[in-house]
Amino acid sequence: MSRDDGFRVQVDTGDPYGALIQGALVNDFHGIAARSASQVLDSVVQEIVGTNQIRFGPMPNAESLVAMRAVVRSCIEAGQPIPFLCPWGSKKPMDGGIDIAEVAGLKMLLCLSRRVQQHFSPGIQVNIRLEDVGGWWLFRDEGEVARESSDRYVADFERLV
Repeated sequence: MSRDDGFRVQVDTGDPYGALIQGALVNDFHGIAARSASQVLDSVVQEIVGTNQIRFGPMPNAESLVAMRAVVRSCIEAGQPIPFLCPWGSKKPMDGGIDIAEVAGLKMLLCLSRRVQQHFSPGIQVNIRLEDVGGWWLFRDEGEVARESSDRYVADFERLV
């Protein structure tokens, strides 16, 4: 069976678990299963929300999920990447520089992009906003050292990205 042929999962309407089984099969075999727009939406939102193996903290509340689904739905309908704004600090305490934490953070964004692309080929578009002025304010008690440290961190992070 070619990927273009797809397969369809038919649900016995009398089975109370039929929809759950259908959803699991379609999600597990997303590369070859024929899926409805709502199934693609569900899969993409599931990847974005993640599991407790990926996400630190509780599930988003119902209102947040509704807002996320609206954005994802409109992007899917338009065939456009899903936008993300990722605020990023401009310096570390005690003049710390780029290290494995930044590499791991960028890897998490890359992994999210790949997971979403499995369900929706345009994927995501991540805009990282380096909060350089905010760092100067937060660490203002360090004086000019904070500004120099922030400038160095921002330049190093831009090179890393």
